[in-house]
Parts: sequence; C-alpha cells; structure tokens
Amino acid sequence: MSKNNYVMPPEILEVLGPPPLLASENPKRWNETLARYAQSYPPKDADDFEGWRNVWNLACDHWEEERMKRFKVEVLEAPRRAKLEQELLALLWQIYSCRCSLQIHFRQCGHRCGGSRAKSSRMAWRTAGKVG
Repeated sequence: MSKNNYVMPPEILEVLGPPPLLASENPKRWNETLARYAQSYPPKDADDFEGWRNVWNLACDHWEEERMKRFKVEVLEAPRRAKLEQELLALLWQIYSCRCSLQIHFRQCGHRCGGSRAKSSRMAWRTAGKVG
C-alpha cells in the first residue's frame, strides 16, 4: 500500500457500517482519527479487509475512550453547575420579586395611575355610573 493513501475503500466502509458518532460529534475529526490510525497501522494493501478492520476498531476504541473522558468531566461538573443554576435562579427571583413589589407599592400609593386626585375622580365616576 502506498504511503500517501490512507483512505479506507468505500466497499470496506460499507461492510463496517457508519462511524460511531453522536449527533454532537464532528465527522471531520472522526475521519482525521481514522486516517491517523491507518497511517500508523497501514493495511497490507487496499483490499486487506482484516487490516482495515483492525484500523477501524483501533479508531473506534480511541473515539469511545475520548468520549468517556468528556462524559466523566460532565458528570463531575454537574453538581457544581446545578448549584450555580440554583443560586442564579434564586437571585433572579429576588430581583423579580423586588420589582413586582415596587410596582404594587406604586399602584397602592397612586403613582403611575395618575395620583390620588385621579383615583378619587375615577371612583366618583364609577360610583355615579352605578347609582344613576
């Protein structure tokens, strides 16, 4: 096999099936990984199925090991991230609650509704409308 040809033949790819990629993983990176293993452990020739299968298995094992390393980090970081999310939600709730209580206070005092004079005239109009 020539030194520069590290592309797996399509007929062998068809037999081995699709690569073990998650939707979030990069197919280009997978192809680079496969090419590096093919370069490090080259099959005897392009039709050497066993050689290509070994390359494929090495690349798959490497890919799954890297995935598990990322997964472990996510699992170990999850409690810290959950605590930060709780603190952020508590802070946002506190800000929201203060904002709502200020609006209620303003409405009770007559602010934003036109003041006490506007309230009393509106009340008189409503009362007059119901009586008369």
